[in-house]
Amino acid sequence: MTRTHLLGGALFALAMLAGSVAGEDKPAQDKDPIDKLIQQLGSEDFSERKEAQQELAKLGPKALDKLQEASHNDDAEIRRRARALVTRIEYDLTSSALLGAKKGKLNFKDEPVLDAVRKLEKESGYKIEMSGNTAEAAKRKITLTTEEVTFSEALELLCEKAKLVQSRPAVAPSGPRTTGLRVPAKEKAKEEVSGPFKPEAPAMETIVLSDGTGTAPVAHAGTVFIRAAKLAKDAKSQEQITLTLDVIAEPRLRDFRLISVQEIDKAVDDRGQTLTLAGTAKPASSSVRGSININGQRITPRPPAVEDRTINVSLKKGDKEPGGLREVKGSLLVSALHEVGPLASLQDVPKAKGKTAAGRDGYSMTLDAIEEQKDGALSVSVSVTHPVVEDPAAAALARVFGGGGFRGNVVINGMRVGDTVVNTPPPYPKLFDEKGRAWELAEVTRQTLSVPGKEKRDCKLVLLYRPPAKGAKPAKLSLFATEPAVISVPFVLKDVQMK
Repeated sequence: MTRTHLLGGALFALAMLAGSVAGEDKPAQDKDPIDKLIQQLGSEDFSERKEAQQELAKLGPKALDKLQEASHNDDAEIRRRARALVTRIEYDLTSSALLGAKKGKLNFKDEPVLDAVRKLEKESGYKIEMSGNTAEAAKRKITLTTEEVTFSEALELLCEKAKLVQSRPAVAPSGPRTTGLRVPAKEKAKEEVSGPFKPEAPAMETIVLSDGTGTAPVAHAGTVFIRAAKLAKDAKSQEQITLTLDVIAEPRLRDFRLISVQEIDKAVDDRGQTLTLAGTAKPASSSVRGSININGQRITPRPPAVEDRTINVSLKKGDKEPGGLREVKGSLLVSALHEVGPLASLQDVPKAKGKTAAGRDGYSMTLDAIEEQKDGALSVSVSVTHPVVEDPAAAALARVFGGGGFRGNVVINGMRVGDTVVNTPPPYPKLFDEKGRAWELAEVTRQTLSVPGKEKRDCKLVLLYRPPAKGAKPAKLSLFATEPAVISVPFVLKDVQMK
């Protein structure tokens, strides 16, 4: 099954580093400081092992390759600690990649609101639409100058000044099965996006704005922000109040979902009373009818991503009735698709025809053909095998109907019987020259996907690459994939008023 980067990587120290396993004291094989530290992980002295662990953690990505090798070391203590470090470093890299936001400045002077929205749309590369009647918004002008801010901060400031509110995003129409790969140049929009917020991958959702004013407190965390949508008395218990949290992300975070509340560290009401967490629950999806029971099997369909970003947090009240929250601090678990790799690589590409690279986690890639074009571009044909991600609800439904071998097109609660795989973009190879520069993926000429098996799926790709510079030679072909990753997002919300 596909790796999923879980939060446990961030908490590895408590679980993985407690205690020790005595290992042989092995001398360093060379003068490389990373090699010495890795050998020190197997020291008989606990303090030396701990020191090496801390130093390697500080090195982070610089030590990752050698730590991955050490995770297969013969010494059990080195192997255990190296694996814990790899988990932590990979989690940190994933979190930084998903939450890391580009920054830019806004500078509007007597700018018509609709023009300001269009400018932010162009600079960000994200599609922004106005819903409802825009007549009033068209009459307004704004003046707004900022320092460097993230896109979500820029959008919030623009909405505040322009008297606009952000609604649930709209899902873009499904494109060709080459989702996640660069489309042919002839199909690109005539107007290229540009500006400080420009994303590195196509956005899958549309940001929707409408007339209105919003005063809900928000907390920003890079590409993500958390909004206190509502604070009200609990409908089921007089001893509780319910805080509704909306989580919104930049559209580049594909299949973005709120998983759960990880922790509520602090909750203080406007009377100074400390509140405790009583429970959490997600509201029912408007497009999913809810759980069903078939032959004793309870099945809950997975809602669309845009409807999976809200959660209700129940807090137990103090002795005095609160009128709001002075502060609530905690963290949420969210998921999004994330690029991982290289998962398999072929060296010396011109001579690699017919060769197969077996990579980690069940990934493999075979170079079927390579052909140079007249303009210097390369046409590359590859066969790729990759693991699949199973949808738990769909898999449960398939088991009810005899393991998924059900014929016909039967849909129950939005799930087609037999479809058990989460639909993610297929893996794709990147081509590099002898200097490590990436060739441009200019076109996906052909893509064929097999029917997914229980654990893996095959696909064939024909790709057209253009060289990064004149005279560049193809050297390495590496396979990358898009997989779901789970990360923690911290937040602090202040002055949340009861409604």
